[in-house]
Amino acid sequence: MRSPSKNIAKNQISKSEEAYNILKETVEKKNLRDESSIYGEHIAAKHRKYSSQTKSTVEHLIAGILFKADMGEYEKTISYQAPISYSTYPLRSSSNYAMYNSAELNAPSTTSSSAQYYNSFET
Repeated sequence: MRSPSKNIAKNQISKSEEAYNILKETVEKKNLRDESSIYGEHIAAKHRKYSSQTKSTVEHLIAGILFKADMGEYEKTISYQAPISYSTYPLRSSSNYAMYNSAELNAPSTTSSSAQYYNSFET
């Protein structure tokens, strides 16, 4: 017959081994991070910084993107269009280039950049 002190010591060792094994499994699982889990952590870190209204909007947009992905919308083949040959266009003189920069490229937009971004997700 075993003494009570030996039973207690064996029970403590058994519990210590069990705790060690749980810790070891947890560390091993944490080390099995793949690119999806890392990206998920990145999204979660950004999400935590947003206001509740922004969180709701972002969650809605992400849900829409995920739904489209689930429906195979992003699996469609992309048609290739050959690039335009720039040699067919007349070259601009430096004075014309300056005119295009100021008149066309810096023209104020009629839609805010955030609205343009939001609208780009709608079909």
